[in-house]
Amino acid sequence: MVNKTTFETVTSGSYLLHLNIVMIGEHNNLSVGILVNSNAVLACPKGGLLLPYEPVKRYRLCSIDGVVNVKTGDSIQIHTMEENMTVRLHQVSLFKMVLLHATN
Repeated sequence: MVNKTTFETVTSGSYLLHLNIVMIGEHNNLSVGILVNSNAVLACPKGGLLLPYEPVKRYRLCSIDGVVNVKTGDSIQIHTMEENMTVRLHQVSLFKMVLLHATN
């Protein structure tokens, strides 16, 4: 099952998006993406960044930064791009949307 989390924009404009999240899985092609209205706009590299410490070798770090232009009511989604993976929400997990420039 592929899961997603959705946010709705309340102001049109340019937004800086930042996502930092830990992925857990047995294979190396784990990936998470950010979608606008179900269209992929940003994604971390397949497999993310490997955590080199022995107790956490199954864990991968995904970090995404980018600027997107959206309209009021657009849907911003955080979406797992692979099946059979877990996203771990803990102290280093973070999602931010910062409005850089509002438009009419």
